[in-house]
Amino acid sequence: MKHLKTTLLAFALLFSANALMAQEKHDYAVITHNTQHLKIIVSLNGEKAEEINIPKEDQINVYYDTNPGLKQVNKMEDDGWELFDTGTAGSGYTYVYYMRRKEQ
Repeated sequence: MKHLKTTLLAFALLFSANALMAQEKHDYAVITHNTQHLKIIVSLNGEKAEEINIPKEDQINVYYDTNPGLKQVNKMEDDGWELFDTGTAGSGYTYVYYMRRKEQ
């Protein structure tokens, strides 16, 4: 009987912890940096997007300079966003940064 109570208590605590974690909601953003077209697109929560044109003189080597995208990541981290994944798309000249923050 004592083991049954301990087991039930353990399941109750585990369920409570999972329920609390499930309530945490996030805002999501995707930063897409295309070095060929000198553009950054910031998509927010699937609701809106912002296009940022990068002047050619702001990139050292147009095809391989990822600094403008990384600057955008740093800017968003200063605003409370967290980088949680990265990737590339297309021909390899498009860099993708996945960001999130607790829902505001």
